[in-house]
Amino acid sequence: MRLMFKFCIFPLLFAGVVSASPQGESIYMKGVDLQGRTISTILNDMTSDVPLGCVNCHRESGFGGSESGRTFPPVSWYFLGKNQPENDTSRFYHMQNKRPAYTAQTLHRVLTTGINSKDQQVDPLMPRYALTREQSDQLLEYLKTLFKNEDDGVDGEVMRIATIVDSRLPPQVKEQHIKFLRGLVSMKNGLTRGELKRKKFSPIQKVPQYESYRTWELDVWELPENTADWKTVLSQAYQDKPVFVVVRPLLLNGYDEVAGFCTNKKLPCLFPSSTDLNAGDFYNFVFRNRAKQVQDYINLLKRKHADRLLFVNSKGSISAVTQTMKDIPLLENISQSALQQAYDNYCAEDYVLLAKTEVKQAKILDQLRCQDPSAISIKVISDEASDYRAISGYLRDNAESRLCWVSDYDHVLKRNSRQIRVNALVRRFDIKEPYDESLAMTLFSFGLVTDALHKMSGHFSRLYMIEIIEHMLNSFPNYTYFSSVTGAPYQRYIVGPIKEYCQQGSRI
Repeated sequence: MRLMFKFCIFPLLFAGVVSASPQGESIYMKGVDLQGRTISTILNDMTSDVPLGCVNCHRESGFGGSESGRTFPPVSWYFLGKNQPENDTSRFYHMQNKRPAYTAQTLHRVLTTGINSKDQQVDPLMPRYALTREQSDQLLEYLKTLFKNEDDGVDGEVMRIATIVDSRLPPQVKEQHIKFLRGLVSMKNGLTRGELKRKKFSPIQKVPQYESYRTWELDVWELPENTADWKTVLSQAYQDKPVFVVVRPLLLNGYDEVAGFCTNKKLPCLFPSSTDLNAGDFYNFVFRNRAKQVQDYINLLKRKHADRLLFVNSKGSISAVTQTMKDIPLLENISQSALQQAYDNYCAEDYVLLAKTEVKQAKILDQLRCQDPSAISIKVISDEASDYRAISGYLRDNAESRLCWVSDYDHVLKRNSRQIRVNALVRRFDIKEPYDESLAMTLFSFGLVTDALHKMSGHFSRLYMIEIIEHMLNSFPNYTYFSSVTGAPYQRYIVGPIKEYCQQGSRI
């Protein structure tokens, strides 16, 4: 049972949105009435006093899903209130899912007794709720708000997506990001033309496969240097031409402003690139929760090394890591002699020294030497701006390096199949000197959207797409540079610890 309900354990909080039926929403999302009292249920012939919201199986979108060999049908009134199929020309007419449309009366009956609109008993895992007729009518009003029609950014012929770029970024970075995405969209549209032709002649069982095909349009929303203007610029761009999804926002920093916009518009924003990302939220999927990764790593070292753990601050001074420290400051440009002087006080002892820096600054750390044999180990936490190839290149070119790089790249020293695909695409799109780490993440994001839309069978609900992505990320291997990605509610970031990469191999 626990596995079956894994999708939507947490209620979705619609910021600033007032439901047309607060009582119905409370029953659907939480299994309680407005006073917080549990709606009593019978589940699998056993009485339960645990709140069982409809969302646990039928999800926030109301589209339902499948788990452990069981199918949970859609419960949006868009589906429940219609005959299934609607008439003898509908697809799947000859299959066994025929049923009359539900009415307010038959909905109340199935919720309270388990008898459906075909006068048949439903699966015993469908709870029987102790609802009054008034409560079931209020639930019906809430079901009418689920997937009333397709969301903004799509029509019968066109799917509109956007990417966001920060004008403060180097021109080459912006140019290759846009060029790569436009190339992917062009390739996608080239394939779509053939699928749209097949759609007209497809057999009934193949119809759903082609329902999602649209010509894609890519909009580029460029943000000005003044972050105070971002909200206005984004709102105007969306008002001028709404999009269905935002793919790979590329920012120097300040993603919180964009995240707020995406949440406000209920707009999925998938895998941004920024130096100040948080853990993400329902609408904002991010690749890393860097702060948590570093904090977990430091806590691990505290347990292993206790008072033998040191760090280099931003000015090059060396101090002990305190029990309350959660992060290491970024090492600024300092002289070799100044850092060596601080290092001399500790280097002959069995210490572990932490530093956060970019590759070019790491060379100074690697040149630190003691007159006496040194027992200290130096661990460099890679700065967010560090490209994984710069790290692996440093290890390759410095065979005698004493540094251990600390990174969340799971494939730093391994062959990466997605990278092979990126290398082929950058040649096809004529991209010079690519930042291939970023492009690999863009390819992953783009492919994820493409696959999710295909599975939606033409039901263009953003909530539904998010739920499909949740399932895809948790159920399939992922070929980014990272060990794994989670799409669990309120955990939209890379899972798995950061690791140490040394010349002797991984230490953790």
